[in-house]
Amino acid sequence: MPRRRRIDFPGAFHHVTNRGIAKRVLMEDREDARYLSSCIARETRRGKMAIHCFSLLPTHFHLLTQTVEASLSESMQRIEGRYGRYFNRKYRRDGPLFRGRFFSKRVDTLTYRRTLLRYIDRNPVQAGLVKNPWDHPFGSAVSYVHGPEPPWLTTSWVKGEVTDANELEGIYESRVCSGSAYIDRFGRRSSDFLSGMVEARMNEA
Repeated sequence: MPRRRRIDFPGAFHHVTNRGIAKRVLMEDREDARYLSSCIARETRRGKMAIHCFSLLPTHFHLLTQTVEASLSESMQRIEGRYGRYFNRKYRRDGPLFRGRFFSKRVDTLTYRRTLLRYIDRNPVQAGLVKNPWDHPFGSAVSYVHGPEPPWLTTSWVKGEVTDANELEGIYESRVCSGSAYIDRFGRRSSDFLSGMVEARMNEA
């Protein structure tokens, strides 16, 4: 069966995810998570993609990306290839690390983009790693709530959403989004509700 062609164009939003081959762990420790973050950061510095939201978990990752030059596949190949080489060297293993090519689903409505942000934020909660999304050290929620944001995280859309939702001025302190405003806007849906919505979209043809 031929591979489904990815729909990509400049400015397109995508939900991107992948996990380890045979359900193996992708990140054994914090050093690994930091290195994967650096691989993502390096690609954003090349000006090929923007990251609005992310969550890195031991067995998989989720990204809400926006492509700049319709080059999502090339960007993800570089990220996963660089991280895979690092991981194999560190743990003296051989062979593929990821279960296959990454999964992506174009995010074609603002409503679904908001739902996806909540879903990605709550993934570590659903996995039993933390109580709240902003307690997870390798996700964007902690940056939006507590700051500071990493320089490679694009925050303009999320901060605009928080401002619009609260109709307040001066909701930010320097670079940091108001934590309570972010929680009110994005932190109140249950993990099960969000999982059902997102997984239904992921399974669409």
